[in-house]
Amino acid sequence: MSNTDGGVINEIKEIVHDYFMNNPLESKPINAYGYHKLLADERIETIGLNDYLIIRPSWVFGKTNPQNFIEKIKNSLLTKEEILVVDDQYGVPTSVELIFKIMNDFIIGKIPSGLYNLRNEIDDKIPSRYEIACFIKDIIKSECKIY
Repeated sequence: MSNTDGGVINEIKEIVHDYFMNNPLESKPINAYGYHKLLADERIETIGLNDYLIIRPSWVFGKTNPQNFIEKIKNSLLTKEEILVVDDQYGVPTSVELIFKIMNDFIIGKIPSGLYNLRNEIDDKIPSRYEIACFIKDIIKSECKIY
């Protein structure tokens, strides 16, 4: 297929890939949906597009969506005496602002085509949901107990 001037932006959620292997640039689908998303990535990369952006965010959050993990935890910490949070799910939250910035930078030509595993950093460690909840509790100075 010949090169084309068209562009593509493809966003893939973390729930379909295991990004936290030894090589974070490798992708290991965790289900059939993830496998087909990986096939879409590979197709986008090989069809000859001059411009494409594949974004793989992790745990997307933002103020406009109260249903995301960060906002739910913050609201629970502010309104409840105690909450239960799992400690066996790991990830790094990605703000909608960061996703927007990367997409905008791609559109205006500040970053090259490619695949980006996108997430905000927290002390170079991949925290559990429990650790993130404790981090939020410290920031907002909540008295709520986390189990």
